[in-house]
Parts: sequence; C-alpha cells; structure tokens
Amino acid sequence: MVRFAWTYLAIIFALALHPTLSWAGETHAGKAEFGKCAACHLTDGAGVPGSFPPLRSNVMALAETDEGRSYLTLVVLKGMSGSIEVEGNTYFGFMPAIGGSLEDQAVAELLNYIVSEVAPTGQPDLEDDDVHEVAEPRLFTSEEIKAYRSQAAKSHTHKTMLPLRTNALSSSGEESASKGDAQ
Repeated sequence: MVRFAWTYLAIIFALALHPTLSWAGETHAGKAEFGKCAACHLTDGAGVPGSFPPLRSNVMALAETDEGRSYLTLVVLKGMSGSIEVEGNTYFGFMPAIGGSLEDQAVAELLNYIVSEVAPTGQPDLEDDDVHEVAEPRLFTSEEIKAYRSQAAKSHTHKTMLPLRTNALSSSGEESASKGDAQ
C-alpha cells in the first residue's frame, strides 16, 4: 500500500511538472519547445550568471523593433557565439541553433512564449513604486519567421549574430551592446 502511494505521488508530481500539461487545461503553445532553452536559461529565463544570460532584460525591448525581432529569430534559427553583456555581466559562449528542426509556426510560438510568459515575469525585483503596467508584447507570426528564415539562409551564421545584436539593441534604445568578436 505504501509503495502504491509513493508511485501515485510520483506520477502526480511528474504530471504537474510536465511542460505541455497544466491543471487548468490551458498551456502556451511555445512552452514545450522552451524546454530546450530552459536547459541553459532555466525555466524562469533567469539564466546562470557567468554561463548563460538571462532572457528577461533585453528580450522585451528587442521584440518591439524590426531589427530586434530579426535578431531574436535569427539567434533561434542560427545560434550564436561570442561575447555579450547582459545586465552588466559578460557572457562568452555558444548557443546552438534550435530552429532548424522547427516549423515556422513552432518558432513563432516559442518566441511568443518567451516574450509573453518568460521575459515579463523574470524582470528584476522592483520596488512597489517602480511597478507599472507591462504592455502586451507584439507577437511573432509564422509569416514573419518565414521571411527571417529566408534572410538567414542567404547571409547569416552563428558568427554573424553579434553585429545584428549591436544594431538591434541600438534601435531598441537598450544600453547594453555586444562586446568582443564572434568566434
């Protein structure tokens, strides 16, 4: 009887943590694909200081400009290597491309999950006086991803992402720009 109870509890616990299930029967379409990202950036997008950058600070600003949206999409499609600075910390590493095995709609859903669920909730702690309404993010579409994928096929590799990041951050008004050279 005790063994059955532990097995039952283990199954309930596993179901509660499964990325494509929720108790309310509602889940975001990009959540399952985000599991690949969460292996490094963590499920809340906080990243690991010194190893993997957080997704919470620049992502929201980048998703508001065409240059930023192109950059975010191309990083998912092509990966990235080199040195970047995020929230005052420098990260030097390699992010593999994960979008090559995904359809355009799945890439759009992944990016939409990041900008609508992960990035807004992962904002650094704010004082009560600093809390303000977060605007609804501009969602990615499969048509937009298709256009960026076509652009990426012609001219981009993981080594060309740093200049795109610098331009995208400049156009979004973000202060933190890329540092260093791509590998």
